[in-house]
Amino acid sequence: MKNSLANVQARRADIERLVDRHGITTVKGLALRLKVSEITIRRDLKILHAMGRVKWHNGLVEAIAGQGGGEQRTLAVIAQRIAAA
Repeated sequence: MKNSLANVQARRADIERLVDRHGITTVKGLALRLKVSEITIRRDLKILHAMGRVKWHNGLVEAIAGQGGGEQRTLAVIAQRIAAA
């Protein structure tokens, strides 16, 4: 299924990784790289922004200063969820 929980989580992790790597990017750029619509990216960014993972304003997406290592955060979240299961 296209929007399964695993796919959504993987896409959000990809968004974090791209933003961490580039520092700043656009909604359009993320949509092109991940081959999804801008609406899908905005929906994911709304969640990531609320979680404090990225800054998102006026179509720009920025890494949050001092929070490099998005992959490590993602792995930590996965480990916590496995432990809680």
